[in-house]
Parts: sequence; structure tokens; C-alpha cells
Amino acid sequence: MGPTQVSPSRASNKPRTPVSDRVGLVFAVLVCVWISTTASGLQAQQGVRVTVSETDGIRRTFFPTRTQMELPRGQLSSVEGVQLADADSRVPVQATVTRRWDDGSVRTLEVDFNVSIGPLETQAFDLLFDADGEPVVGGPRGLVIDESPEGLQVGRIRFGSRGSIPLASVDYRGELIADGENGLVIVDDVGTRYEASSTEWEPVELLKGGPLTVHVRHRGTLQLRQGGSVEITLDLEMPNSKSWVRLEAQVEDPDRHIREIGFATPLNPGEYPWTWDFGTPNGTYGAFRDESGWVVLQQTVETGGRGRWEVRTGAEGGERIYEQSLPGRSEVVKGWAHLQNGTQAIAFAIEGVGPTPGVFTARLSGLGQAEFSFSPMEPSERQSLVVYQHFVSVPVAIGAATSPASILSPPNAVVEILP
Repeated sequence: MGPTQVSPSRASNKPRTPVSDRVGLVFAVLVCVWISTTASGLQAQQGVRVTVSETDGIRRTFFPTRTQMELPRGQLSSVEGVQLADADSRVPVQATVTRRWDDGSVRTLEVDFNVSIGPLETQAFDLLFDADGEPVVGGPRGLVIDESPEGLQVGRIRFGSRGSIPLASVDYRGELIADGENGLVIVDDVGTRYEASSTEWEPVELLKGGPLTVHVRHRGTLQLRQGGSVEITLDLEMPNSKSWVRLEAQVEDPDRHIREIGFATPLNPGEYPWTWDFGTPNGTYGAFRDESGWVVLQQTVETGGRGRWEVRTGAEGGERIYEQSLPGRSEVVKGWAHLQNGTQAIAFAIEGVGPTPGVFTARLSGLGQAEFSFSPMEPSERQSLVVYQHFVSVPVAIGAATSPASILSPPNAVVEILP
């Protein structure tokens, strides 16, 4: 059974593209990536233990966690009885079927839950398959979807009904999404720039309807002006425990015409000044005091991992070098940045900067326009880009897991089949 159009009670069983088949960087904003692990070979009457370890000395509070496993044919017919337990109690969980066997039983099971774990701590959970058991759901707060012609409202965030404006509204202490370029940006090999509205988008699909995770998908086809087309899949996810949104774009480009993919978001943090910073070795920072001006970070990583970077500031098109890496020295910018004022903070963390050869560019403007893009060193038939955006008020609440270190170094999860 394939993915359906919007229906909060149903989820897709369509297989997902393995991470190993993708080319590109992973971008995150504030709270880091979900942990994702896989177990296979489960036999009838066996259970699964999920061990989560914090290895970087950082306390995590209700950290979004995901585990995935393969089940044998006929082992599980429904996810209604899937439960997760620690030493003391059942843990709120959301189970989703991503693939089924030809007899209708569950083949690939994906489980979402939250972990509160101390520095260097290890926690063990047992995944139980109880056909007669009631699932334990919820958590700090459950996600509820309100469908309207404008899109899908999930708490204070609204996803657009088409991929042309995937993130339509973010309302924390006022609307944070402004007018401007919004959504996926693609540049081809002759320099033509395509905004999100250039793609012919299909109706939104709902893959997960809460209460712990909401996941919607947009599919579209972009006709290139030079001839040919590329297929685009755009996924948006939101956990219940953090006010962040995950945007993932996958571009299928068999003729290898695409040279750069990026995400643009028009932001309105509120009153000036807005301070910005990047994770350069120098801890580069500055401020916008009005609508004028841009700051651009560009980093080039060569094959072998040697990197060089520069930060430019000034009027659009006339930016001058503000800081740069030292000549002859390989320096790789750490994957994070912030944009904030006295009441709102939008923090960015970028995974994968360094291992993938290519050019990473981050642009912020005094108008609030933000864009993150990546151009791989070599053209590829498949490129991907993931952007997490997290919006929080200032001062940041304790336990918000906002440090760049927590984003870039998530806890480890190991899945073990029990006898």
C-alpha cells in the first residue's frame, strides 16, 4: 500500500532511499538529528533491546530518537501492540510501518520516542510486540494536525499544502516567517536558478500523523529550461518534544545537470539589532542594525578533507572579506550558526561539513532572508539536502538542547535482538 493523500490516521508503507545512496550535506537547526538504527533477523517470539548511550558529556532532555528494524514475514500484522519499556515503566512511543511483506505483515518497523539522558549515561529499552497491548503514546505534549486549505497546522507551525511554500508559518511570540524566497532552490549547470515555485508539485502526503512525530511529503517534477527534468521529493518532519522542523530534499538527476541545491527561508526575528554568528575557528560574529547588508559564509572542501573559508559582509553584490582562513592552513568551519535578537533565536547546525568535497554557502541578510546551499565537487545522479530549523525564545529555556555540540554529536543507539 503506497502513501495516501492527507489523512492523519494513515501512514505510508513506501520504502525509503538508503542514506548510503544519497550525495550531499545534512543541515540542522538547533536540535540535532534523530538517532536512526536498524536491526534485522528477528525471529518469532523474540524481542528487541534498544540501548541509547550519551558519549559527549551533554545532558539531553526529551531528545527525539528513532529506531528502525526488519521483521520476518508473519511476525507482526499491526503496530497497535508495539510498546517500549525501560526498567520502570512504559515509554510513550509511535510505531510506523514503512514496508510490508506480500502477505500484508510488517516488514520494516520504525519507532519514534523521546530520551532524557544525562552526560555519559546509558539507558536500555525493551521493544515489546504485544498484540493485545494498548500502545503508550503522548509525552510532554502530543502533536495534532488541523487540516485547512492553507495547509497542515501542527501546533504553532503550518506546513504548506504544496511544496512551493513548505514552511508557511511559524508563530512563536509573533509570526517568524516573512515575505521572501521560501523553499527549495536549485541551480543547473548553465547557472539557471529555479525557486520552489518553478516545480510542479503534487498534493501533500501524510506519512506520520503524530502524536510524537508528524511527517509530510511533497513530490514534484522540475522541467529544466535546457531540456529534460528532475524528480524532487521533499520531506518535512516535526517532533513533539522540540520546536523544530526537519526539511529534506532529494533530487533525482539522471543527466547530472544539477550543480547546487539549497533551502531559503524568509525570517522575521523582530526588532533590531539582530546578531549573527558562525562556527568558524575564530567564532565569527556581527550584527544587522537595519534592513541593509548581507553576510555570506563560503567554505570549499577539497578531496582529502582540506578546507578553506571566508566570511564576507556588506551590501548585496558588494560584500567585502570580513574574516577568512589562514593561507596554507587547512581549516574546516564547524556546522553551526545563529540569528537572534533580544526575544527570538534561530540557531543553525550543519552536519557533514568536511567529509563531502564541495562548496557550502550560508547567506543571511538584514531583511531576514536565510539560505543554505551545497554544491558537490562532482555532479551526481542523486543529491540530497537536510535542513533542521528550530525557533526558541530568549533567554533559552534550560533543557532546550541548543548547544552546537549537542546537535553535531547525538547519542548513540544500538539495537540488539534478544533470545
